[in-house]
Amino acid sequence: MTWDTHGSNFGTSVHYDGHLDHKLHDPRVFGSGDGLIHGIFGIEAVSLYSRDLTHRAGEMKLNIQRRGPAHPPNREAIVNFLLARFQYETDQRHFKYSPSVVGPINESWTETIFTVSFILGNDEHFCDMAIEIARAVFIALGVHDENGYYLARFAVKRETFAMIDASWITFPRWLRMKHRLPIVGPEDPL
Repeated sequence: MTWDTHGSNFGTSVHYDGHLDHKLHDPRVFGSGDGLIHGIFGIEAVSLYSRDLTHRAGEMKLNIQRRGPAHPPNREAIVNFLLARFQYETDQRHFKYSPSVVGPINESWTETIFTVSFILGNDEHFCDMAIEIARAVFIALGVHDENGYYLARFAVKRETFAMIDASWITFPRWLRMKHRLPIVGPEDPL
């Protein structure tokens, strides 16, 4: 699964010095918070093959960069915000196992990939879990997405269909309906 960032990024509320300030970025104003905040420039979730078949796993790659000058992202603050939110979701029983987060290895403006690793419980499905982890990432980093339009901008690389009321619909559209997100996605003409 990949999320379409509209050719740009999803602005967060994480200040470059590491504090969270929801007033820094207004998604209705182009360029608000530039130079002060981080942006999510890419999200991709991949289902991982398990050799021992005792558990299923997944991995989500987050490309998080500073918006503005070429400086490295605040790795420590971002990892701490994500881990705190994942622990909250686990405590609330939304996740069976708490995901782990690893930030970029080197401190460089070119090293911007954060990796979220997760294990699926017996009753959890990969696509559902990927959407819920992306939702938790948005909440943890203060992405303004009140109506769920950013979260709904995902595409599933495998072409599958589901039947509803004797009609076939695409699997991504069914997922959006199941998670009560806007049903328009990147594959739909605007």
